[in-house]
Amino acid sequence: MLQYPLPGKPAVETSAYGTRIDPVQGKTQEFHTGADLSAVQGTPVYAAASGVVRIARNHASYGNYVRLLHPGGDETIYAHLQYLFVRQGQQIQAGQCLGTVGQTGNATGPHLHFELLHAGVRYDPTQALAKAGLQAEP
Repeated sequence: MLQYPLPGKPAVETSAYGTRIDPVQGKTQEFHTGADLSAVQGTPVYAAASGVVRIARNHASYGNYVRLLHPGGDETIYAHLQYLFVRQGQQIQAGQCLGTVGQTGNATGPHLHFELLHAGVRYDPTQALAKAGLQAEP
């Protein structure tokens, strides 16, 4: 069961999973691999489930990001973070703070880019959050 990755009530979803126009490069028919959740810069970002940190580093597009491997093969990605509070190989508990919302990498403003993968295949994270009773505002 997933936990919401941001504190308080569900955030506004500023860019949904799926085909869109890239807001940074203007490319049409770009496939957006996650959901962008609006939040104030510096807002804590929490692990949606327990797991192990596979990656905690900077990336050209994601900026500062964390990729967690969860039991059963699911993975979650938290991108565009201002600061990282975890390191590769670290065991993480659901709800543990991973870092803070930022606008690093290809971002037009502060937000959390949140992805969900199962067996390496990306899925709409908002659908999984909705099944857990948590849903971003459209």
